[in-house]
Amino acid sequence: MIRVPYQEVFDTLFRALLKLGFKPERAQLCARLFTDTSRDGVYSHGLERFPRFVRGIRNGLIDIHATAELVSACGPLERWNGRRGPGNLNAHHCMERAIALSRAHSMGCVALANTNHWMRGGSYGWQAADAGVIGICWTNTMPNLPPSGASDPRVGNNPCHNFPMARWPPIARGANSCPSTVALIQRDGSLEIQERLNRLADRCQSGTGKARACP
Repeated sequence: MIRVPYQEVFDTLFRALLKLGFKPERAQLCARLFTDTSRDGVYSHGLERFPRFVRGIRNGLIDIHATAELVSACGPLERWNGRRGPGNLNAHHCMERAIALSRAHSMGCVALANTNHWMRGGSYGWQAADAGVIGICWTNTMPNLPPSGASDPRVGNNPCHNFPMARWPPIARGANSCPSTVALIQRDGSLEIQERLNRLADRCQSGTGKARACP
């Protein structure tokens, strides 16, 4: 496996985002969220997802200048409109709001609509746990995988994604733990990665793959 230093990956993504028109502070956070995801081993939603993210920007699906706006609020509950902004930046902002609400009301619940793919849901679970609170994050998705024992795609695979807990016995990242649950045995992103590995193995066996990329 080829390993690239964290800072090199971050700097490369940061420069790419600046060229796409991101403001520096938003480019920095967006690049960090992508880089952290790959660093932590969730490759399908880190660098692997970045080209698709760029395509979404270029085809107008993602508005890089849009920021989430508050739609309604009632005590510890808030609804936000993502305005088709970058999904990871919108999700990060809404978790910040949920954390702030929890400080004031003992719990905070924020719903976000009209946004784009939030990439790794666990990023915002870690965000909560690092702030010293319990974070529960979930998202809807199109029916993209079959339920266990079936063959036709009928359900989304993220009805309940993360349960990061603060101050558990040390498992990872200091005292925080981030168990992740999905409705299915296989994650869609994991299947994408396996499919790419299978294609790479086929090229290596046929002699068409680059030597440095072959296992």
